[in-house]
Amino acid sequence: MRKSVHLTFKNSIKNTFSNFSQLFGMIMLVTMLALVITLMTSINDRVLSKHEQLIKDSNQHNVVLKMDPDLGAIVQANSLGYKTTNNTEAQQYLVKELQKAFKDDADLAFN
Repeated sequence: MRKSVHLTFKNSIKNTFSNFSQLFGMIMLVTMLALVITLMTSINDRVLSKHEQLIKDSNQHNVVLKMDPDLGAIVQANSLGYKTTNNTEAQQYLVKELQKAFKDDADLAFN
């Protein structure tokens, strides 16, 4: 059995070296396969690590606030030191102030 395996490998190597175009093609295919697998692995690792970093660093959450224009957003903003007569600007200012106030308390990871 051992002799037959030895003879099989010997015959295969002999046939391979007799046809160099086959050897060159086989080497190119193996090299390209290794390159593709390496690229896919590194891109996958990079995408996953960047995704995790984005989740960690992201502070954008879907928040829906309904502000009634009759509640006096302008008065509240003016009392906080932001002088405006535009209701939309006052509401945006109040949302930014809420964001600053609760930024440290918020869980920035999407679970």
